[in-house]
Amino acid sequence: MTHKAEIETHLEVVDKPIIELLGSNSLDEFDILLVNIPNLSPQSYNKPINEKSFRQSEFYDICNAIVDLSSKIKDQSKLLILGEVEILPYVKECLEKNYRFHHWFVVRRDEKSIPGDMLKNEHVGLLLFTKGNSTLNHAVMRVAYEYCRYCNKTTKDYGGKKHLYHSFGTAISDVWKDIAVTHGDTLPPEIINRVKDLFSILPNKKMLTTSLNFKIPMKKASQFIIPHFLDGNNNLNDPKILCHTPTNRIINGDAIKELQKFCSNSVDMIFVDPPYNLSKNYEGYEDNLSKDKYFEWCNEWLLELIRVLKPGGSLFILNVPAAATKHYIFLRKHLYFQNWIAWDALSNPVRRIMPAHYPILYFTKGPKPKVFNNPKILFKNNKEKYYDILPTNYGFCTRNSCLSKRKKENVNEKKELTDLWTDIHRIKHNSLREDHPTLLPPKLLKRLVLLSSNESDLILDCFNGVGTTTLVSKILNRSYCGIEKNNTYFRISLKRHELINEGKDVFSKNGDIPKSKNSNLKRVNVTHYKIPKKTLQLEIKELSIKLNKIPTREEVQANSKYPIEYFDDYFRNWSEAVAAARTTGMSEIKGLKNS
Repeated sequence: MTHKAEIETHLEVVDKPIIELLGSNSLDEFDILLVNIPNLSPQSYNKPINEKSFRQSEFYDICNAIVDLSSKIKDQSKLLILGEVEILPYVKECLEKNYRFHHWFVVRRDEKSIPGDMLKNEHVGLLLFTKGNSTLNHAVMRVAYEYCRYCNKTTKDYGGKKHLYHSFGTAISDVWKDIAVTHGDTLPPEIINRVKDLFSILPNKKMLTTSLNFKIPMKKASQFIIPHFLDGNNNLNDPKILCHTPTNRIINGDAIKELQKFCSNSVDMIFVDPPYNLSKNYEGYEDNLSKDKYFEWCNEWLLELIRVLKPGGSLFILNVPAAATKHYIFLRKHLYFQNWIAWDALSNPVRRIMPAHYPILYFTKGPKPKVFNNPKILFKNNKEKYYDILPTNYGFCTRNSCLSKRKKENVNEKKELTDLWTDIHRIKHNSLREDHPTLLPPKLLKRLVLLSSNESDLILDCFNGVGTTTLVSKILNRSYCGIEKNNTYFRISLKRHELINEGKDVFSKNGDIPKSKNSNLKRVNVTHYKIPKKTLQLEIKELSIKLNKIPTREEVQANSKYPIEYFDDYFRNWSEAVAAARTTGMSEIKGLKNS
C-alpha cells in the first residue's frame, strides 16, 4: 500500500453509466462524485482555440455534460474530475461560478501509456471542487516513504528532524508520483481507492463514479453559456514601427511600458514568473489586487509577450494552478499549446494536502518550436554541460555522499525528460537565498533555457527579480534581457551580473540572511542553543506518554528538568515545541525501527 488514511467510515462506491446519470433528475444521495474524461480524440489539440472553435470541439460537449452532472449533486458535495490537461482548464472555468476549486492533483502515468513526441506527457490531472462555498474536509492521509535504490535510505534527507515525522510516511501532497496509472475509457482503480479513502469520514456515506462516453451524444444543456473567458477583444497589439529590443541588458522599469518599446518578433525564448496575487511580500508590487484587475493586468503583458516572441519561439509561464488555468485559456487564443509542465515544488505544509504542484505552461508561436534540444542528444554530446537537463529517475536520493558514489560507479540514474519534474527543489537554505520572497532554483531555469534555445538566442524575463533567468542565460552563452520594476531587486541583479564578470559563482553559499520570506512564519534567529531543540521536543514527547495527552506549557514547566525559557525562546510557538509528541518518529534506513 502506498498510502494510509485515518478513516472514520467505509464509503460505499457506486458506478453508473453516464447515459443513466444524464437522464436522472437528482444525484443528491451521493456525497462524492468522481468523473472520468476519457482520452481525447486523436486530432491536434495544440492549435489556438477561440469561441467558435470551442463550440465546435468535443471540449464544449465535455463541459456541457459535466455542468449538467454537477448541477444534480447536493450542496457540500465533493466533485472530482480526472482528465487530460488540455481540457481541464476549460472544465474548471465552466464550474468556477458555482463550485469552489481546491486542488489540481497531478497523477503520474504508467510508463507504457505516456503519449507525446517531444516533451512527453507523463501525467493527467484530477480537479477537486466542493459545491457552493463550503470548506474541504477529508481524512488525514500519508504516503509511504520512498527508498533509494542504491543506499536504501529515504529519497529525501530528513536530517535531524526524523523525530518530527510519522513512521509510515509524509502527509499527502497534490502531486501523486507514488502511484502510476493508465488513463483511458474507465477510471483507474488506484484513483478510485485513493479518493475513497480520502473522503471516508463522517458524514460521507456514498461515492458515485462514472466515465464520459464519446460514442454517446452528450446532452446539450440549453442553459449552458460560454463563460466570459472566451469573450472580449483580445487582439494582438499593433506592430511597433519605432522600436528597439535591448540585448544583454537589465532594465529598471514597468514590464508593460518597457515591452511596448520592443520590436515585434524579436525574442527567441521567454520565461515569466509573475507575482501570484497571493499577498506575498514583494517590494514595489501590489500583490493583492481584485481577481478581475489581476487578470486584466496579466493579459496586458501576455499580449505584449506574444507580440515580441519570434515565430517558432517558446514561452513559459509559471504560476499557481488556479491562475495558470486562466493564463492557459487566454494564451490558447493566440499560441500553440505544447505542455503543462507539472513542477513538484513543495512549498510550506500549510494544509493537510500539501501544495506542491506549480504549473509551467509551455506555448509556442506556431505549431512546433523552432528550437527543441532533445535532452538525450544534448546529454550524449556534452555530458558535463548538459547533465542537469536529464532528470534523476524515481527511487534515487539526493544525498551528496550517495550522489558521488553513484557517479564513481557510473550508476544509470537518469530518466527521459517528460513534463513531470520532480527532481528540482526550491531553495530552502538561507545561505543560498537572495533577498526575494519567491527565488527560483537556477537548475529550473537551466533546464528550460537548454531545452528551448541555442547559444546567442535572446532570452527575456519581464519580471526578472534578482536575476536568476538572466544570470543562467549569461552562463549558458545566451543573449538576455531582464525587466524589473523594483529598485532593490534591480540593483541586486546588477551586482550579481558583475560578480559573474569577475568569474565568481553567484549561486553558491553567501552567508547572508535574507529579509524576505515566502511564508508568514516568523524566521528563527540564529541561536546557540544550550540544549538542542530535539532534546526538548523528545522530553515533551516522553511527558505526553505519561500524561496520555499533549502537555500544556504549565505542565512542561512543572515537570521538565530544563528552564521553561528554553521552550519559550527556541520555538516559534507552542505547537512547534510539542510537534514530536504529535507523531511517531521515523528512521531513514529501510527496514529499521522508528527513531
